[in-house]
Amino acid sequence: MPKEHKKIKVAVVTIPLERYKSLDEGYNEYFRKGSLSKQRAALIKHIKASAKQFNSKIEVTDAGDLTHEMHIAPRGILALHGKLAFDRIGERTVHDLGAKIEKLKKEHDLVITLGHSHTGAVFMYTGKGNIARFDAHTDMYGDYHSKAFTFANYALQAISHGFKQKNSIRNYGYSSPNKKDWHSIPNRPIDAETFDIDLDVFERDKYEMQNEFDTGIADIPDVGKHVLNSKKIKALGFFEYRPHQDKKGIGLRTIKALSLAAIKSIDRRKTKATSRSARSGRKPLKA
Repeated sequence: MPKEHKKIKVAVVTIPLERYKSLDEGYNEYFRKGSLSKQRAALIKHIKASAKQFNSKIEVTDAGDLTHEMHIAPRGILALHGKLAFDRIGERTVHDLGAKIEKLKKEHDLVITLGHSHTGAVFMYTGKGNIARFDAHTDMYGDYHSKAFTFANYALQAISHGFKQKNSIRNYGYSSPNKKDWHSIPNRPIDAETFDIDLDVFERDKYEMQNEFDTGIADIPDVGKHVLNSKKIKALGFFEYRPHQDKKGIGLRTIKALSLAAIKSIDRRKTKATSRSARSGRKPLKA
């Protein structure tokens, strides 16, 4: 079937949520609009340039920044950091921005998100379907800022606030394999619609794409094969990405490669569905 009869619609959105240490030694967060615009444009350009390798026609939408108006921070924090908006992420923000992600998912075959703070991943947790988390940390610390969503507790808070069921989130990583509900990356394909990937799951000394925390020892191909072989992938998120730490560009190249793997997975599904329908004489089902 000609490419124009098979399309894969991809949306690329950035979540420029950053965190800074506040005066009370906790962490506050704010949206730094435009901080990932260059990287979003580079990813879109790469996907378009790679379109010929797929059986389907690739349509890419620049979905821009996913941001939310935040409360004004105390004057002391403003003076310390020189920023206009600081806050901790609350349930309403998660609900509102999660609805925007869900809208993009309904309109596209794949939604790719790119963000700074891992807190922003929670906006991908408000819809249906299983989530595969690749991280060197559990992000399930119950005593961290109480009911606020932070980079250290967002997965737990997504469960506590009723956005996700515990059994719908599966954690994969290496930092602390003895933690409860923590799993090594398996050989079998991972059954999930959403892939939440923290760049610190990859070996820091080998890849040098982020250096803020102690990191895992995962290899890029180990994660890539699960993205490529996924039968349900609908959303793919990359977090803890900070361009100034990615001095060799390995982080951005990894994001590009895994994004293409996700598109390839969907392309395979659509191709198989079209082939089956052609043999049976029926219209192909939506992949």
